[in-house]
Amino acid sequence: MKKEEFIKTLKELMDTDEELTLNTELKEILEWDSVSMVAFFSFCGQRLEESELLMQKIENAATVGDLYNIIGAE
Repeated sequence: MKKEEFIKTLKELMDTDEELTLNTELKEILEWDSVSMVAFFSFCGQRLEESELLMQKIENAATVGDLYNIIGAE
């Protein structure tokens, strides 16, 4: 998945109009909450094997780029 496509998908998952880059800090995004985490986990589950380790990676992510790396994007 290309960066632009990933960011567009993430914005849809979070239901935000905020401008995002790979360097955007997740803690600065009002819409990044437990509901968004679960939505992202579900999105990853479609691409990756769901696991407890996956949720830990999501919880430990600090930036949009960290989330991008979780799905092993190009």
